[in-house]
Amino acid sequence: MLLEAFPFSYETDRKSLLAFKSQVSESKRDVLSSWNNSVSMCNWKGVTCGHKHKRVIDLNLAGLQLGGVISPSIGNLSFLISLDLSNNAFGGTIPHEVGNLFRLLLLSVSSNALSGEIPIGLFNCSID
Repeated sequence: MLLEAFPFSYETDRKSLLAFKSQVSESKRDVLSSWNNSVSMCNWKGVTCGHKHKRVIDLNLAGLQLGGVISPSIGNLSFLISLDLSNNAFGGTIPHEVGNLFRLLLLSVSSNALSGEIPIGLFNCSID
């Protein structure tokens, strides 16, 4: 689910993260229980927002034993600099929408059950 190209906002990031959570295996979603409407997105587990725009700049969910698939909605986090999903049990492929993250400098997806190719748009990124 890629939201409309413009305008991206805090709300776009929030909806994108909730869409990501919806693709996590139901039995593992309790780890992301802080990801709800009663807590500011910038205080959610694993989420770091920038000070100026309050947009997600870092998503670190490493080692949380999450399963499921990586939602294409992750491609809407247009301010994302670092994405660490390592040491989980994600399957499927890295969505090609991740290639839209032109600010992304670090992508860590090691120790998962992913297959397929790395999205072509990740030319500025250090990939683990």
